[in-house]
Amino acid sequence: MRRVLIAAACVGALALGGCAAAKNMDAAKATRPKNPHAALEYLARILKEDPANQEAINLANEIGKEIAADADAKVRHFEEGKKYAQAVAVCDRVLATRSFLKKVPGNIDIFVNEEERPRLAKLAAQQFYDRADGLAKETPVTVPTAKKAAIAFRRSLGFVPGFRDAQQRYESMRDAAMTRVAFGRFKCARGTDFLVPRFQSELKEIITGLNPEFLEISGNRNPQTNAVLTGTIEASFNDTGWRGSKKKNKVTKQRQIGTEQVQTGTDAQGNPIIEEQPVYEEYTLVATWTEFERRTAATLTLRYEIRDLQGNQMDAGSGSLKMSDQKQYAGQFGGTTGEEDYEDAIPFYVKQMPKQRVEPASFEQLCNAMSGKWKAKGKPVYKFGHKIYTRFSGQRGN
Repeated sequence: MRRVLIAAACVGALALGGCAAAKNMDAAKATRPKNPHAALEYLARILKEDPANQEAINLANEIGKEIAADADAKVRHFEEGKKYAQAVAVCDRVLATRSFLKKVPGNIDIFVNEEERPRLAKLAAQQFYDRADGLAKETPVTVPTAKKAAIAFRRSLGFVPGFRDAQQRYESMRDAAMTRVAFGRFKCARGTDFLVPRFQSELKEIITGLNPEFLEISGNRNPQTNAVLTGTIEASFNDTGWRGSKKKNKVTKQRQIGTEQVQTGTDAQGNPIIEEQPVYEEYTLVATWTEFERRTAATLTLRYEIRDLQGNQMDAGSGSLKMSDQKQYAGQFGGTTGEEDYEDAIPFYVKQMPKQRVEPASFEQLCNAMSGKWKAKGKPVYKFGHKIYTRFSGQRGN
């Protein structure tokens, strides 16, 4: 019997494996027309489980030949149109798939002319270098032009590291396009001046972490400063003070006040059966108390703006945060406190409430808490950093 069970388990495992292989084969065939690279990934799943699956090996080799032929045609097309960067991208896609297949059983390969990619990369590097060189020779070289030239030199280096003198000229053009921003004086609401250094340091931290290409931020002005970042921290505070609300609760109960003789029947001779039974009375328990509540809330509105030395606004943004705190307690208990079971009249939720007053967060405590959160993802300082990064990073038009 045990042998039969083991055999059945093996058959079940093989059936499940065959089912998965069939699904991956169907997916590969369906994906092949639109994305042959993805089709190979489905076939790789089959071969990892069954390295000798000849159907998967044959289909993978067919697709590999198609990819090589298609890539060759695209490269020729892009090269004829002098779109060398696109041609390099095609080569990189095929090389990535080839590298992937080397880790897959079945000895599947894609034909790649290994001299193509370096040759095309050199052409792309020269193309971007020539574009940058032309921009750099314009007179005068404006900041937008210097930025475009720097990006083109950078892209040249991306195709061929150390290409000619592109690194040196990239640094020169980037320096000419650099916006050097110094923090200026921030206006702030009374009692929030302690937040300014934190706002500045965390905004700088976020921007620096994003590594904007054409922006430097410093704490103080210097001869190279060409823009000033200032802003405001506005605040409002609301405090309800302690507010009391009187509450009352009644509970009707029963208690024994004595006993009485009660005929409960007759015996066999017809004599009455008398039993002593308890006598109850209803009574009411009353609990009174006061529920005290106090709520504090603070709102910070943050604004920044970057202006050049001529006073022209280059960038700006604003955002708000709000935080509140609420405390409650119950006190001033009264009612039928002399009754032994008086507590039965106090609702459970009231018993769970604190019996002593604890003050909610103060304005400064709320502001401190918010300043710890304002650089979290989606919050104002985080948004400010990304907005400034987008404005000065040079990522647009790459």
